[in-house]
Amino acid sequence: MRRFAVILALVTLIPILYGCGGSASNPSPFAGHWAGTWSDAGNSQSGELQGNIAFNGAIAGTISNDTLVLNGTFSGSISRDGVLQITIVYAVPTYTAAGTFSIAENGHLVGPVSIFDHGLQIGTSSFDLARS
Repeated sequence: MRRFAVILALVTLIPILYGCGGSASNPSPFAGHWAGTWSDAGNSQSGELQGNIAFNGAIAGTISNDTLVLNGTFSGSISRDGVLQITIVYAVPTYTAAGTFSIAENGHLVGPVSIFDHGLQIGTSSFDLARS
């Protein structure tokens, strides 16, 4: 169960952390503070996260798995194309995540994220984050 919680958290963060985002003169389209929910239907887990994406695409924040009652942090990057690479750290396990995010018509940052434990995919999460 803990493994899945960590995986979900990683899936959320990886797309944000991978890639370069831009500069002050060419900022990442994802720059800003984002907060919202994530869910992994396959593992029956869900939670919340909030974080900041810098002009250069660097991302960092906090994540929770409400199902397993875990709290952690994430960091990584998101490219201008939305490719996310992050590392999610809970009290015990550490996971990595990768995915592709986009900004939906409603202005939310959305996308699927694959969660990995030592290179083995353990889950897929979807994210729905609003700019705050």
